[in-house]
Amino acid sequence: LVNGTPPVSMANFMSIEMSEHRYPLEFEEFAIREDSGGAGRFRGGCGTQYRFRVRSECVISALGDRVDHLPFGVAGGKPAAPSQVRFTVGGKPMTPAMRSKIEKQRMLAGDSLAAASPGGGGFGDPLTRDLESVEKDLNLGYISRRTAEEVYGAVVAESPRRAGSPRFRVDAQASRDLRRRMAGHSLPDPAQPANA
Repeated sequence: LVNGTPPVSMANFMSIEMSEHRYPLEFEEFAIREDSGGAGRFRGGCGTQYRFRVRSECVISALGDRVDHLPFGVAGGKPAAPSQVRFTVGGKPMTPAMRSKIEKQRMLAGDSLAAASPGGGGFGDPLTRDLESVEKDLNLGYISRRTAEEVYGAVVAESPRRAGSPRFRVDAQASRDLRRRMAGHSLPDPAQPANA
């Protein structure tokens, strides 16, 4: 997929248009990965997620990291979400044996690849994150409503969507009361499914 130096953690990625021009790919998604940064007083940076379909036969290699050993949190911060790589080859889902690393995977027209990079670990207790930052993260899609409520202790109200206005509002007083009640309880890990 890459001719030259590989993009590390998707940080040095050429434009989607250039990728589609140079390679037999059609991107279906390229976005910031919600809930990928470790929760904390200072949230870890978000990873990215992308999905593309192959237009003609090619060979793809993938090199990811941080599947089993998550980017850790510090001083009460939570770990980030793990790396993920999933192929669909011949209409069937396929995960590489090494889960985020594969060399020379033959792909035919219509096959696809979905990948997600890990985020960074959080720093400090998530219940001490500034509520304005939680509201901003929520409205930008960096964190989910579930994470805002269950991990950051924010009481969230949803507003009807209007151009130029935020979708979510955090009730500061109700959130401070909730945080006092949550203090001392272990916080759920946003990288884990709700029913895990």
